[in-house]
Amino acid sequence: MTFIISAASRNAAFQVADTRVTRAVDGVIRDDFSVKTIVLHCKDAKLIMSFTGLASIRGNRTDKWISAKLSTFNAWNKVFQEVMIYLRDELTTERSKDKKLEQYALEVAVIGLGISPTGVRQPAVALITNCSEPETPRSNFRNVPNKPFERYVLNPEARHIVGISGAIGGPKLALNGLRRKLQRQLQGLREGEEPRSVLDRLVAMLRLHRQQDPGLARVIGEYCVGVAIKSDFTVVSGSYGPRGGKLLIPRIIRAPTAQL
Repeated sequence: MTFIISAASRNAAFQVADTRVTRAVDGVIRDDFSVKTIVLHCKDAKLIMSFTGLASIRGNRTDKWISAKLSTFNAWNKVFQEVMIYLRDELTTERSKDKKLEQYALEVAVIGLGISPTGVRQPAVALITNCSEPETPRSNFRNVPNKPFERYVLNPEARHIVGISGAIGGPKLALNGLRRKLQRQLQGLREGEEPRSVLDRLVAMLRLHRQQDPGLARVIGEYCVGVAIKSDFTVVSGSYGPRGGKLLIPRIIRAPTAQL
């Protein structure tokens, strides 16, 4: 299982995700350095997407599978909604071919910044999943038995957004204090402000969740990747782990001719 925390305001978008892969049947660690985060430059938005759940699809690492699909689709020439529908449909097709997608499920958490048809900068937030569905209010999600893949696009009018994927049961409640501090930090975030302090808080939330439940500590690793998209649409990423640990970076998908 991967633990993902996403956050956004109209001035920035953030996501952190741990990098541990465990064997589904017994929780044995298979890889502690598997980056599950992708940055996508699409036509009207820059997006961060991380997955939790099945780590491979028909023998291909899930991050590589997603990256290949988006590249084949030329996602950099498509708008946010088109990309989300395409990824949902591709996963739905794959579900009929790979029964492990039914057995172990998969959830892709997406957050970023986009430009609306009227030219307004706003958060772009979506969830593509076959193991969650919205409650009331729609921004809250609950775990459900395995089902077909759905695409949920959340309200971009919110002043700030905080989302959690991969959390199980009670430990989620321990995050409430940090969540409120994060919401205040997002509310006060100025245009162009450096994102490191927000990424650091998201990592602290992830680590608290891990520390509070010994069972989760086996499947949520010490290493994680954090990514931020600033108000000018520049991308900042960070690798978090023990001092002197391995440097981990997200995959980046953009037009072949795009410049850094």
